Amino acid sequence: MKLVVTRFDRRQVIGLSLLATLCLFLLSQFTLVQSASPQQAKRTFENKIPGHVPLKVKIKKDKEEKALDPENKNWFRDIEIEITNTSDKPIYFLSMDVIMPELLTDAGVMTTFPLMYGRVEFYDHNTKPSTEDIPIEPKATHVFKFEDHYKAGYEAWRKKNNKTDPMKLEAWISHLSYGDGTGFTSMSAIPFPFKQDPDEIGSCVEKARPPDQWSKTPTIFSALYAENFRRPAALLPVNFFAADSRPSELALWGTGFARYLLSRDVL
Repeated sequence: MKLVVTRFDRRQVIGLSLLATLCLFLLSQFTLVQSASPQQAKRTFENKIPGHVPLKVKIKKDKEEKALDPENKNWFRDIEIEITNTSDKPIYFLSMDVIMPELLTDAGVMTTFPLMYGRVEFYDHNTKPSTEDIPIEPKATHVFKFEDHYKAGYEAWRKKNNKTDPMKLEAWISHLSYGDGTGFTSMSAIPFPFKQDPDEIGSCVEKARPPDQWSKTPTIFSALYAENFRRPAALLPVNFFAADSRPSELALWGTGFARYLLSRDVL
């Protein structure tokens, strides 16, 4: 058997070395490009309820993956919000909002969906529980699901306006009543019954702001604004089905507080 020996001259060796170096360089660049490619970010859910409110809020565990998947076009049908009463008192009424700050209407209104547990009469601090009122007991949980007309309305609106799904969701409180005359109201969760000293009332919110700034950010509710159970215009729930309503009616329609006002012939 003959042993074949291949001999390379100096020029060939240098050429092969350069070729190997070039291959390694190109491979390293390809790896860097791959690692630098933007990954599809997950949808986020942030609990914006102030920390002094004894309430735990999160997406239900078995719904979290689908709800936060940006590729899931049915995410709004899958999402469920789980709240836990971490106080030592039963909750008879809870009104919350899920806000999508990235989705704005033509009027500049942030898309907002209300969630509600209990009778709207508990917006009145003097309302007392009846035997038919079933509270969320201390340490107990309740799961919120969006109403079907909100789901259908959102999807129809998204298709009609060629909108993309939001990547950011925020949970805010609107009103919480323990049924004994105490609770929290407004997005700043001001405790009630309200204190009489204006300075003490102001300590419940971050900082007093002038009235012309009430609609610019959800964290600047004044005590007076909260006492009237009102929300900034830029955060009022959107009615996807209304056509000829006046702006004020369009903004409030469908919310629990609006139904409460209508029952009292206020609207």
